[in-house]
Amino acid sequence: DTCRTTSPSVAPSSAPSVSQQPSDYICEDKTSLFYLKTNDNGIEIFKDCDWLRNRPPDRQENLCARTASSKKPLAKDVCPFTCDTCRTTSPSVAPSSAPSSEPSL
Repeated sequence: DTCRTTSPSVAPSSAPSVSQQPSDYICEDKTSLFYLKTNDNGIEIFKDCDWLRNRPPDRQENLCARTASSKKPLAKDVCPFTCDTCRTTSPSVAPSSAPSSEPSL
């Protein structure tokens, strides 16, 4: 009869256990910039998360919801804390409407 215990073992296991996400994961905004738009002169405009945090809530929501086919950084990826897009190990209730560009955890 084998019992499960919550006590740590004396010796390390022979293989590492799989974790859904690193225990040291902290959801925070990055210091890099996200793509805002290309102005009338063809110059690409980038902004930081501080700028985004100071926008009205509806503007934040609009910028955080953007998806793009280009490789330009998106607000939801650069500013996950502000956009409330932090990684989670909880499964979603419904399947996504389209495949994601990155694997989910």
